[in-house]
Amino acid sequence: MSMKGLYIGGIEATGISQLMEKYVAEYFNGYKLDEGESMFQEGHVFYFEEIKDVIPAKYHHFIKNEDKFGGLSGYITIGCKDGNADERIISVLMCECGSYLYLLSTQEIGENGIERTIIIKDFIE
Repeated sequence: MSMKGLYIGGIEATGISQLMEKYVAEYFNGYKLDEGESMFQEGHVFYFEEIKDVIPAKYHHFIKNEDKFGGLSGYITIGCKDGNADERIISVLMCECGSYLYLLSTQEIGENGIERTIIIKDFIE
């Protein structure tokens, strides 16, 4: 795979979360991460086939079907609706070894009621 992204080598989930805060705050209008908190609670490993629909097609020619990716995901609270916390899934996709971050995304329910992945920030070069 010959894609490059945002270099994050050696940074743990909390540090990555803090780096991503500004992009999440722009998308979710004023989101604030508390000191020392992380948006991400789980780590994942994916084969390209599993996440092909998430990665923009313009990058598919860089990737082989057997390529693996790392990921982090978690929930954030962006406010309240009718007294209930408005929680959203937030995730990052990175190279398998965790040195380069490719995409920051969230999941939303579309007008048709189907969940879809929205890319908040694309770091792929």
